[in-house]
Amino acid sequence: MEVRLAQWALRVIPTLTRPTLCYLARFLGRTAYLLGGSRTRDVADANLKLVFPTLSDRERRRLSIKALQSFALSMLDVFWVTREPLRKLEALVAFHPSYEQLFQPGAVICITAHMGNWELLGMAVSRRGGEPLTSVAATIKNPRVDALFNDLRQRTGQHIVARKGAVRSLLKTLREGRKIALVLDQNTKPVDGGVFVNFLGRPAPISSAPALLALRTGAPVIVGCMIPNAAGTYETLPMHTVDTSDLSEDQDLAIQKLSQRIADVLSELIRQHPEHWAWSYKRWKFRPDTSRPEDFPFYSRPLRNSDLRVVAHNDNEAKKA
Repeated sequence: MEVRLAQWALRVIPTLTRPTLCYLARFLGRTAYLLGGSRTRDVADANLKLVFPTLSDRERRRLSIKALQSFALSMLDVFWVTREPLRKLEALVAFHPSYEQLFQPGAVICITAHMGNWELLGMAVSRRGGEPLTSVAATIKNPRVDALFNDLRQRTGQHIVARKGAVRSLLKTLREGRKIALVLDQNTKPVDGGVFVNFLGRPAPISSAPALLALRTGAPVIVGCMIPNAAGTYETLPMHTVDTSDLSEDQDLAIQKLSQRIADVLSELIRQHPEHWAWSYKRWKFRPDTSRPEDFPFYSRPLRNSDLRVVAHNDNEAKKA
């Protein structure tokens, strides 16, 4: 059913007009909120209460629906641009002047979040930059759907690598003077290469890979996001360059400090544009074992792996590369 639905979307969605597509995204987002049950409403409400404790019930509901509508538009657009992708991306995406540095030759570590349309951002940068990105993508459980999505992502030249074991490929890419991209607001357990950082006011684990790669290669780290506007097109937010100076000579401490700086930039962008972030995601699913349960959403559980195992895990991959 999943494969057939994706194939149907590939045939039908590219034929829709832009206003119809935007209307469909608003309808699907509101429907997902109404019919999504606890997986959608309760998780989003708990996350919003955590980050914005002064919001009313009505304001949290509005933000939850807006975020789901933004997500729906992002997914629909992955299919919509498959027909005439270069022309459509040219019309859809307006790059902020700060992105010009990204289109120059040289290795760069690009970071984004599940905010606005991260999928089209990778496609648009690869189309515009002349040198396609190598991007990390989580594997979809259905292998046929996973292959289909990766094919769609790569139609503008972007190269996709699987999240598991990606460090070696990314290190090689950077050493060749090319650019990589990662979506960094997902849970990454310490045993899988994560470090706990303060994310939107609470500890949450993120991948240590960008920090490790920056330390190993000296490549600059930039953070960028792209959000929809009222006209139904997209605008990239001003790019942020993460400070990689004044880091400890101790690699573990340097990775922790740089990962926190990246998390700080992402947190600020989400606070500024909360209607475009994935609030229904269980972002605080894992918490430090010394933390108080009442300081986290209802779905969180303690995680007992140490941060030091994380650095060793990713560093071993880098040494092999």
